Amino acid sequence: MTLRSLFFSMVAIGCLSSAAAADISGGPVFFGGEGYVRCMVFNAGPGNATITGNVITTGGDPIALDFDTCGTTLRAGKLCVIGGPVAAVAHSCRIQATGGVLRGVVTVYQGNFVRHSSDLR
Repeated sequence: MTLRSLFFSMVAIGCLSSAAAADISGGPVFFGGEGYVRCMVFNAGPGNATITGNVITTGGDPIALDFDTCGTTLRAGKLCVIGGPVAAVAHSCRIQATGGVLRGVVTVYQGNFVRHSSDLR
């Protein structure tokens, strides 16, 4: 089998998948005091994304979310947000989903001021 036919075979197999993984994560974001972390996610894809998990971690441990608009389905062209209060350590975000094309940002705030942010990839 030539390299070219192997490449096209792999592309064809990839195109047959009915649900593409759309997991994205970002961080860490840092701030030296008490703050609030938000993870904002946008579905830029033509189809819905099924959210199978979302978490914000602080120093590797999950935080208790006090805000979650994501639910189980994020429609195309829509935004959802998760968030919670945090202390002074590194914060990261992960959204697990199938379908959709997700983009987003994790941001740490103090009051109304953004202290640090990072893209979700």
